[in-house]
Amino acid sequence: MSIGRISIIVIMMLLATLFEPVTGFIPTRQTGPFPRIMSKREHFRRWSILPLNDCKIGGVLDDNSVVQEEVPNTMVKALRRFFFGRDLGPISALSIMISLATSRFGLAIDLGIKDVFAFSCAVVFWWFQEHLLHDRLLHSSKNWFGKEIHQGHHEKPYFHISIDPVELMLGWLLVAHVVFRMFLPLDLALSATVGYSLAGLGYEWSHYIAHTRVRPPTKFFRSMRDNHMKHHLVDSRYWFAFSLPMIDDAFGTNPDVRDIQKIKGKAKKRKEACTVR
Repeated sequence: MSIGRISIIVIMMLLATLFEPVTGFIPTRQTGPFPRIMSKREHFRRWSILPLNDCKIGGVLDDNSVVQEEVPNTMVKALRRFFFGRDLGPISALSIMISLATSRFGLAIDLGIKDVFAFSCAVVFWWFQEHLLHDRLLHSSKNWFGKEIHQGHHEKPYFHISIDPVELMLGWLLVAHVVFRMFLPLDLALSATVGYSLAGLGYEWSHYIAHTRVRPPTKFFRSMRDNHMKHHLVDSRYWFAFSLPMIDDAFGTNPDVRDIQKIKGKAKKRKEACTVR
């Protein structure tokens, strides 16, 4: 059976098991398992394993004053919304990735160790690229439209639907493939682009699921979500990594939460003292 037929069968199975109407924008006072009357600290303590006894929360988990889309609270609902909701980016990126893989298998050149190396390097490159772009561009000291868009993401309640637009996702993959093709033969460029797109789609899913009410199924995903919650709710100057939280250790952006809160507390006291004077 060809790779193309296998891909079609997989997509049809996903459609058969997951497709159903997805709830759109609706005004609700309670979505998910926890009532909105819980305080931010209570919400955060239930959802996170972070030590919060001595910490203040800087972000917002829920906002009762705005009409927002219902946030999934089960894995099945999250999968339906991610692949079959109004955002076409994820399903389009998946289709492109399958098409690229099919094209690579269709070449006369057999797969080899070079393909594995190109694929692996592209995945690792994405992991480090996440941190650098998040830190240097999206949280840049200079104002530009990308920073403004990301700032809007931070200003939303933590639990919300966060999926990049289809134009950004497909455009990014196109540019990546063109760059790979400039330096690599077609077979290796295809392998690298498949690895890059797989890592990118994995990031998109992980970031999306971290902003839903779905409980992380494994210890690794709990650490990923907690790392991102710290970035949103404690201090956005730290914890930029996502796919691999330990990359923050390599860049020195994984401080102890209590240390950051102590520094922010002292700065707040100095500011209040200056205001009084």
